[in-house]
Amino acid sequence: KGILLFFCLILLISSVRAINVDLEITPVRDKVLPTQNAVFKVEITNNENRVLTFNFNYLDIYWTLETEELTVPGGSKKAIDLVLVPQKEEKPNLLTIIVSTEDRSFRQERLLRLNLINYKDAIKIDPVIPSPIDPRKSNIIKLRVQNIHDFAFKDLKISIKSQFFNSESVIDLDPYETKTVDFPIEFSTLVEEGKYNLEINI
Repeated sequence: KGILLFFCLILLISSVRAINVDLEITPVRDKVLPTQNAVFKVEITNNENRVLTFNFNYLDIYWTLETEELTVPGGSKKAIDLVLVPQKEEKPNLLTIIVSTEDRSFRQERLLRLNLINYKDAIKIDPVIPSPIDPRKSNIIKLRVQNIHDFAFKDLKISIKSQFFNSESVIDLDPYETKTVDFPIEFSTLVEEGKYNLEINI
């Protein structure tokens, strides 16, 4: 029985081999805002003489991977986009993607790096405030909003707030575009002369 067991182990071990597959992952959109999808291009060359089907997985909580499986015939090359949808505002700039075949003959983990940009680092705001503000009449506070990056903003919410008023505006910004946004304000109560804080949020 000992001899038979020994030969069975040798046969099992010798049947396992590394398959000949080339895997390359390159960034398509790796500079992203907290709510933007990240995209990487995956290119797989199947150097085997059989069809291989590849699956893609991400096992953490910060992103959802929206990518279908990829079937690559033997002796050919195919590409697919990995689309990562953010699930949380705060997240690390490194993530691990697992690429494996359905038959478990191939498995690789790849560490991908993202350039995560905060809204406050992507937009420059210069307020233009009347001086002095007369609380007995309508006033307009202007914000000069500048997009200092090469991607567009859609439905960007900008608000100004103080203890006397709260106003919000929604705008779109093309790459490197600058817009001036007007915020009409009214004072519903009497205000004593003095200095007051103005809060600006994006």
